[in-house]
Amino acid sequence: MAAELILELLSGEIIETEKVRKIILDEHIQRGGKPPSGKTGIISCIKHALRYLKNQEQAVNSSRNNWTILGGKNLPSSSPITDFEKISDDLEEKFPVLIQGIVSDTNGDSSINDTLRPEVELGSGESCVYVFYLKTYKEFALMNNQKRWPCKIGKTDGDPTQRILAQVGTGLPEYPQFAVLLRTSKPSDWESSIHRILRIRNQDKTDAPGNEWFLASPEEIIDIIKIIDPSLFLKE
Repeated sequence: MAAELILELLSGEIIETEKVRKIILDEHIQRGGKPPSGKTGIISCIKHALRYLKNQEQAVNSSRNNWTILGGKNLPSSSPITDFEKISDDLEEKFPVLIQGIVSDTNGDSSINDTLRPEVELGSGESCVYVFYLKTYKEFALMNNQKRWPCKIGKTDGDPTQRILAQVGTGLPEYPQFAVLLRTSKPSDWESSIHRILRIRNQDKTDAPGNEWFLASPEEIIDIIKIIDPSLFLKE
């Protein structure tokens, strides 16, 4: 409904995101619609509508806070909302910024470092490949009898804990689950190899930000590591 109103009222406009929210909310109420329960409701709604129009090539995010509404095509009868997008929007709407300063306050905080200890640690080297996920995604998958959920597979030459926290930011109600830490002197080779295998299996999350999210499980990723280098699992 929000996407349809945006096309109807704003086609051809270059407009700030906040103005989109105000115009669409005002028009919705004028036409007899019920007001949202809180500010985060309309923020999440307009954010998803603009993202959907962008995917339909009917809007362009011309800068961080500005949109160009192109219009010109009818919308499909239903929006293909993915589970990943739905959970992300639900988190943002229901739990707005419950962990303030999670990144800035981590320096020297041993409790956070303890919280984010990797569940499995392999290999040796100054760099590493890491795997993390959010517990909410795993619980959602298990409730629906699914064995995979969104997992982030990245690399860093620095502290993996700080790297993970920097990516998660301050707007989530839970710490990420640090599933796997693979220490290595060749992080790019390892990361690209794991990514490539998962992409061959069509497990990449194309609707997620960046190119490092995959539908997988930590156990599955560990199995891939074992296939690439079984010696990492040999007991001394």
